[in-house]
Amino acid sequence: VVGWAKDLKREQVTQAMVPGKEAVIKGGWYWEADPEATKHVVSRFLTADQADEALPAAQYHVSLLDGVGDRRALARMKEALAKAGYSDVELAGPADQMERDHTEIIAQTADTAGAQALAATLGVGQVTVASTGVMGTDFTVIMGRDWLKP
Repeated sequence: VVGWAKDLKREQVTQAMVPGKEAVIKGGWYWEADPEATKHVVSRFLTADQADEALPAAQYHVSLLDGVGDRRALARMKEALAKAGYSDVELAGPADQMERDHTEIIAQTADTAGAQALAATLGVGQVTVASTGVMGTDFTVIMGRDWLKP
């Protein structure tokens, strides 16, 4: 595996979070996988099968991070998503990095169809498949300056 992986470039590697929730079992912290949702991730991600259609907006859990330092604009983004049917949206605070030019949509569970639908709703957003967003969400949106433009 090491010989094969040494020639991979960062952009050729993707990761996804197994859907689930935090659990404390006998005093230890664990990630408890959701078996049904995990089947969908495996189907989409490991077998390279892509979902043709996104789920209804209300079925997604979305976290919003402020990547430009404008909390009012982030609240407007949440309102826009609510109007489009995204009912489970949380304001998760500031992003680790500020001064972002472009909005990033992180598809935690490799649901690229859902992420593309979210980008279309917002009118901005570069989709990334990774497990680097807010834990327990389907998508993490990091707002960039492109959202601020009229």
